[in-house]
Amino acid sequence: KRSIDFSKMAEQKGDDKIVPFSFTTNPDDIQKEQVSCWLTYTNEKTHEIIRANLDRSPLYSGVIHGTGPRYCPSIEDK
Repeated sequence: KRSIDFSKMAEQKGDDKIVPFSFTTNPDDIQKEQVSCWLTYTNEKTHEIIRANLDRSPLYSGVIHGTGPRYCPSIEDK
């Protein structure tokens, strides 16, 4: 987090009020503080850096495995 320049990104805030998927869920029971997401873009230079460092990626070196229905692909997977 210390190496990220958030001033170069667009903040995407969470919902003010969380809306449940089910009508049987009380909305007041699921409210939590939201964490912002940050939108950024890559370019060819970014892609070169990623390709040159795939051996350092936990996913590609076998330290972690991206499996399961909720797996979110990391940038080197995309």
